[in-house]
Amino acid sequence: MYIGYYDHTNSSTIHTYKKTTFQADRRSKRYRTKWLRLLVIGVLMLAAFTSGAIIHAYAGDKSVLDPNTYSKVIVTSGDTLWRIADEYAPEHEDIRHYLNDLMKLNKLKSSTIQAGDVLLLPKRD
Repeated sequence: MYIGYYDHTNSSTIHTYKKTTFQADRRSKRYRTKWLRLLVIGVLMLAAFTSGAIIHAYAGDKSVLDPNTYSKVIVTSGDTLWRIADEYAPEHEDIRHYLNDLMKLNKLKSSTIQAGDVLLLPKRD
């Protein structure tokens, strides 16, 4: 940036000089520092959010860890998940809900089970 000034000794000439680089550098440094702070804050917020999401995703169901909240059954030949759910589900509960909880508790992706499998049964009041 150029700034003009008037020279009193020679009235017909207007001299120009370049603004000192010190002032421009100081502004540039402040600008960079501001954006660097914002970037660091953003990265820290992203890290905190990601950590929280990971912890939440991998924090298991506490009922699985507590043996008082489930019982076990060993699958025999001819058993199906539907029959087991029908047998152990409380009368007031929809079998589909109990079956869904049974599959989640045992981390089953399908309703296929085999003789000898040990299933955890969610206890209901």
